[in-house]
Amino acid sequence: MHRMRGADDLFLYLERPHQPQTLLAVGLLRSAEREDGTLSSVTLHQLREHIANRIDVIPVLRWRVVPVPLGLDHPILVEDSKLDIRQHTSQVTIPNGSSTELDEFCALLASKPMDLKRPLWHIWLVDGLSDDRQAVIIKLHHCLTDATAATASIYPRLFGDIQLTSSIGSTPRMNLQGTLSRLCGAVFRKVRSTSELPRLAYRT
Repeated sequence: MHRMRGADDLFLYLERPHQPQTLLAVGLLRSAEREDGTLSSVTLHQLREHIANRIDVIPVLRWRVVPVPLGLDHPILVEDSKLDIRQHTSQVTIPNGSSTELDEFCALLASKPMDLKRPLWHIWLVDGLSDDRQAVIIKLHHCLTDATAATASIYPRLFGDIQLTSSIGSTPRMNLQGTLSRLCGAVFRKVRSTSELPRLAYRT
């Protein structure tokens, strides 16, 4: 279990149907040329296999948000034991393949809120771009990371050619975090923080 910080879960509270709190990143892929001169493109199956090989070193792709009953404390992040990469990956084709159409498609994706009951990410493989190119679009919720951290850590781990070390041992796990347990933990934290108020008042 990993409890979210106030600065992170703020983006959950700011979420509205017309105001999604998400990040998008776009990468362009150029098709490789085979020995016979034909072009080889990335398939959705290959993309899913690649993600499956990398997901152990990217904890935020395995986490889902679990709220605390009555909103008494910050939500917690736990590993989703039912994570299915197929539900987080899609393939689409842009008819004319222009940069304008790709931008419009990205805007459409950015305008749609994410399902808060699942790990908060999705990846699209986009076909049909001009010059025999493809694109990969990554969508993340802002409560998991900001643009700087995603660029420095998540994207290189997912697609970069770097030495990777599994972090699966540090993954938040549910472990007895039922509704009653989460509620009791929140009450305890509230009582503890309230008991510290006199000392803080005295110091200020």
